[in-house]
Amino acid sequence: MIQSALPVAIFSHHNSSITMKGGTDVTFAPSMDYVKKVLFPIYKLFGIHCEALINKRGFYPKGRGEVVLTVNPVTEYLKPIEIMNFGSQPSIKGFVFISGPKHQNNKHNQIVQDIATAVKNKLNLSGYHKITIETEVGDSDGSGGSLVLVADTRTCLIGSSALYDMRKSTINSITDEACNKLLLDLEAKSCIDPNTLDNLIIFMALANGKSKVKCREITLHTKTAIYIAEQFTDAKFSIKQMEDGLNEIICEGIGLKTV
Repeated sequence: MIQSALPVAIFSHHNSSITMKGGTDVTFAPSMDYVKKVLFPIYKLFGIHCEALINKRGFYPKGRGEVVLTVNPVTEYLKPIEIMNFGSQPSIKGFVFISGPKHQNNKHNQIVQDIATAVKNKLNLSGYHKITIETEVGDSDGSGGSLVLVADTRTCLIGSSALYDMRKSTINSITDEACNKLLLDLEAKSCIDPNTLDNLIIFMALANGKSKVKCREITLHTKTAIYIAEQFTDAKFSIKQMEDGLNEIICEGIGLKTV
């Protein structure tokens, strides 16, 4: 819902406050912590200023989560972005939460602490030592959780995430899923992660000028987003594989203007 509402809200003539209800951390969608910690900071490069307040977590199949999205309109145009320089050895922040019935809080506290320890150990073994992990245990109608990792190289934010399914996930499974995806991008020196890229396409298309980003993988989601953006606008995208094996994505944005 945020992906649908945000491109409209930023070109409004007033501030927007949108209450959204449903799943906050579900499969086939970015978790809310990923949205807040990875996507929103990158959106600021375009001149997009928005925040999301998580009032309640929601999980499949019950849903019942609630998020309030607040958006400030852009003053005139979206700015083009350039994310091409990997930067330095990253510091890594992790965000782990488990939410469920209150009487299980002690059990959930142990799970999040075990995940935090496992993540630090795995990343340490790969040579990354600037790591901080925040943990959270909350109350919700359903049960679930997530792990979000954010690597900050001072010029790039590279994210990764994994969901914790109370029925089948283990400490090792969620740790391996999130860490392995992050390590792939860090070792390749990708400037953004593949899941972030497909969320940038619409804003690159609407920006006033040429945007350039460098990414390890071009997913089908990204290819689809580019196709749709070119069908609905006059934006032109090109993808070129570089000598380092990464992909350079260039977009000539249309410069949509607030009227």
